[in-house]
Amino acid sequence: MIRFNQVSLGYANTPLLSHLDFTIQQGDSLGIVGPNGSGKTTLLKVLLGITRPLAGTVEYDSSLRFGYVPQRETINMLFPLSVHDIVLMGSYAEIGLLRRPRRTDKQKAMEALESVGLQHSAHAAFRELSGGQKQRVLIARALMGNPQILVLDEPTNGLDIISQNAILKLIQTICQRDHLTLILVSHLINDILPYLHQIGLIADATLQIGPVETLITSENMSQLFGGPMQVQQLNQRYWVEPGEES
Repeated sequence: MIRFNQVSLGYANTPLLSHLDFTIQQGDSLGIVGPNGSGKTTLLKVLLGITRPLAGTVEYDSSLRFGYVPQRETINMLFPLSVHDIVLMGSYAEIGLLRRPRRTDKQKAMEALESVGLQHSAHAAFRELSGGQKQRVLIARALMGNPQILVLDEPTNGLDIISQNAILKLIQTICQRDHLTLILVSHLINDILPYLHQIGLIADATLQIGPVETLITSENMSQLFGGPMQVQQLNQRYWVEPGEES
């Protein structure tokens, strides 16, 4: 579906990552993990065409549809927007920013809210919702464009453990139901691993991508976190934790 060809990315001609060369296939569930400032969000923006790469090309069919779920902090809480208003924003790419939403768009927004379990909160103020509820609203907004690829930036950041688990299960359910390819970035590696087939590790300005069972090793985790780490496996689930100093 998507091909990165010798892509370098960063800002002001200062690369964060260079010579990225990989493919994302239909049906992949890929998680990108790395420290703050390593280029995770920039990678998503290059993928979505929001930011141009410093070098190389990102190739995919122009008809490919993305659903983007940004970090919740990017939504301006000063605007008194309702939940339904936020979800309707997902239709602007189709109808145009200055045109009024149609009745069919409003109905579709309600259906998107129902798919994330918030149909009864449509007229509530977005800024008054809990963190987990806000994340569900942003997922509903991303679904308005009938995406083939769902892209999420730190979808569980700032949530409690129960909400983290609920959001990740919801994402998995939606992707399986709608046959979506999943790409997400997160620093909460233990939380996202059960929902992924592929993992991308950013460490020392390099990106490794491969199957979870291949890349989740104590050596790779120690490089990723900059200190001794060990990987445990129980019932086909991986768990990363600090190791002992040698």
